[in-house]
Parts: sequence; structure tokens; C-alpha cells
Amino acid sequence: MSLVISAPFGATTPRTTAPTSMTRGGTNAAPVRLTMRGRLVIFVGPMILALLVVAAGWLASSAVATDAELGSATTKVVVAPGETLWQVAEEAAPSVDPRETVAVIMELNELSSASVQAGQSLLVPVV
Repeated sequence: MSLVISAPFGATTPRTTAPTSMTRGGTNAAPVRLTMRGRLVIFVGPMILALLVVAAGWLASSAVATDAELGSATTKVVVAPGETLWQVAEEAAPSVDPRETVAVIMELNELSSASVQAGQSLLVPVV
């Protein structure tokens, strides 16, 4: 189905509104052509995504320390009611600066702050 549109000044040249390759049934449709940018997105995009997934997995796998990895250099301590991380650090390593011991305890236990709860189990270094 095509439309005839009158040209200006009374000319009778018929024009169609859509090219024949854009028919509704899709039988005469042209194949999809990718631009250079489209090819780049199709082929490089998944590679970058896979690289990010591998990097995230690698970072997550080394985040948690287990007892076997720590060996005999640590021991487990249960926090008593009213006890602070500073006090735990002083008891664990009385000859070492408590700030250093607190930092080690926070790293071993993946603590984001120095607050601890009564009954919480902590890995502490053995000096």
C-alpha cells in the first residue's frame, strides 16, 4: 500500500511514503548492519564484564582469614560484659602498644569499628 502525495504547484509525480524494504511483513527487510561502535560494544563489553566478575571474585576470596591460615599465632577470646577492645588488646599483648594490637584484632576479625559486644568471639594475636 502506498500513498500518493501531490507535489507543490500541481505536479503529479507520485511518491511513496516508505521504501519497499520497510514493509510490515518483514519479508523484504534488509539485514541488520552494525556500525564500528556497535561491534565494539558487542565484542568488548562482555570481555570487560567478565574481567570485573573475575576481579570481584579474586578480591572476595582473600577477604576472610580462617584458623588454618592464621596458624598458631592467634587464639580465640570471648568478650566479657563491659570489656572493651582496648582491654582485650592489653590482655592479649601487654608488652605491645595497644593501638597496634587493636588494629591487628580489627583486621583479623574484619571489624569496621572498635565496638564489641559481650559474648562476641574474637581472634587475637598470641605474643
